[in-house]
Amino acid sequence: MAPELMEVSFGRQGQPPPSTDQWLEFSREQQTVRISGRIDRVDTGIVAGHSVFNVLDYKTGGSIKLTPESITAGLALQPPLYALAVMELLLVDRDLYPWQAGYWYVSEGGFRPRQALRMYRNDEGRIELEPGWEQLRATLGDTVVSLVHAIRRGQFPVVSADEHCTGHCPFSTICRINQVRSLEKTCQPTASE
Repeated sequence: MAPELMEVSFGRQGQPPPSTDQWLEFSREQQTVRISGRIDRVDTGIVAGHSVFNVLDYKTGGSIKLTPESITAGLALQPPLYALAVMELLLVDRDLYPWQAGYWYVSEGGFRPRQALRMYRNDEGRIELEPGWEQLRATLGDTVVSLVHAIRRGQFPVVSADEHCTGHCPFSTICRINQVRSLEKTCQPTASE
C-alpha cells in the first residue's frame, strides 16, 4: 500500500480535484442527510492481483477499535463513511476493493490493522468479502439518519457507557455525568423514535 490521496474532500465547494463537491447522501423515510468531509489519507495497492484501498484518519488521542457494534451505535462512523465516499464518489471510476479503514495514531506508532474496520480479506490468494461488511454498509445510512433526526429534535442525552469515565477525564470536575448518575436515571428513547 502507498499513499495516493491526501487531504481529499467530498461535499465541499471549491476544492481542487481529486476532491469532489458531491455529498455522500442517505435517504430514509422522506429525510435526506448529506455528509461532507475531508479524508486525511487514502492508500492504494495490489492484494492478490486486485486493486484495493485503505482509508486512514490521523488521530492524536487514544486508540479506538472499530467494531460493528461501535459503528452501529454511531460511536465510530468516520472510517466507514469515508470508505463509502472513496468507493462512491472519489475513486468510483476505478475497480477498487475497500480493504481497511481506520486510524493512524500520530503519537502511538501509526496504523494498527487489528483495530481497523476490515471490509475484504486475502483468503489464500482470493479476495473475499469480510463477514458482516455488506450488512454494516446497508445499515450505515439508517444509523446516520436516525442520529441526525435525533439531533434535529434537540435530543442530547448526557450519558457515558464508560462507568469509570470521570476517574480519568480532565473535565470530571465540570462534567454533568456524575450529576446525572446520582439521579439514577437512564436515557430511555421516546415513543416517537
